[in-house]
Amino acid sequence: FQVYCAFAFGYRALNWFAYYTPGPSSEFIETDIGIVDRDGNPTELYDRVKAMNEEVFKFDGVYLSYAWEETIPVYGKEEPDDQFSLSRMENQNETVKGISKIEATYDALVGRFERNGDAAYMVTNFREPRKAEGNEITLTFEKAKKVKVWIDGEAQEIALDNHKLTLSLPAGEGAFVEVA
Repeated sequence: FQVYCAFAFGYRALNWFAYYTPGPSSEFIETDIGIVDRDGNPTELYDRVKAMNEEVFKFDGVYLSYAWEETIPVYGKEEPDDQFSLSRMENQNETVKGISKIEATYDALVGRFERNGDAAYMVTNFREPRKAEGNEITLTFEKAKKVKVWIDGEAQEIALDNHKLTLSLPAGEGAFVEVA
């Protein structure tokens, strides 16, 4: 969740906290864990962090070749049941350059990027991952007829019908969309 939210805002680096599980303190209690435990053994977080790193490394060269321009909240058609929403974000724009309309079932984030005049977008399902709710997000592009979509680190070229792309993203997941 945090990875794709950070990417929607143009972050260029991430730091996992905490790799090693420190002793109990003001930040950690005895039952808190890091990626490895106090004896240096992998914890339940290890495989999840490893998988996320592998996913990001598959498209980081593409993502990092673009410069971040802006991020907007997309307010979903349905109210979340957990008070976890984007309603407090100051940017109230309804769309970004290159996209005429954005619709989502639940709240989402869309970050816009540019490289030599070409646009790309990081689309993030802004749903609490523990809720495990998917989100259908539809982007209607102004001119694009084809896009390359990176999901789970894998690229797929998609021909658009009526300039529309619909993404079904699990909670907290994202897709990097390059306009072809």
